Amino acid sequence: VVALRLGPQSRASAALARATRVSIEPQEGDREALFQECSRHTVEECDLVLAVWDGQEPRGAGGTGASVAYARALGRPLIWLDAKTGEVRAEERLPA
Repeated sequence: VVALRLGPQSRASAALARATRVSIEPQEGDREALFQECSRHTVEECDLVLAVWDGQEPRGAGGTGASVAYARALGRPLIWLDAKTGEVRAEERLPA
């Protein structure tokens, strides 16, 4: 999800300018449902999911835990940096 009120000097604006593809998701409706849809769309479009995550069960739709669970369900390669310990973990077979 990209907020449209980005200042020209923000890091997000700089990243957006370098993007090879941009998808603007709907911004109206239930906030949790919008996060969930954005999360699902992001995972579906990824060849590899990289997550900074605390390893906890999902605490809401569209959060990191839910994204990781969805990536696992789809069999997406997953690398996660444990937000508590800094340990890097790889799951599934990584693309060559």
